[in-house]
Amino acid sequence: MVSTNQFPPVANQTLRDLLEWPMEINEGNRERFAHLGSKGGSTGFILNDALYAENHQGDRIEMVLLTDDLSLGKQMFLSHHLNSFESKLLGSEDFRREVKEALSDS
Repeated sequence: MVSTNQFPPVANQTLRDLLEWPMEINEGNRERFAHLGSKGGSTGFILNDALYAENHQGDRIEMVLLTDDLSLGKQMFLSHHLNSFESKLLGSEDFRREVKEALSDS
């Protein structure tokens, strides 16, 4: 709803200010996206993340990653590689298709 401006303008801007921190910490994100927002929710055995992105041509994508019952090692590994994984998902339709196929086979 944030990525498609479905909230009243003041609420939507407040949410964007809170969620679009990736735009502030990485100049490459500003070059690549008009909007990029993210919100995680992880614990010791769970790694969750939701994000939305809009490029400068107006193309949008939304992704949610929900995991459960991770070992501490897997949680640490995934946390360390999450940004690279999501960046590759955002940038490559072929990679998104490959991940989708791999997940549907399991």
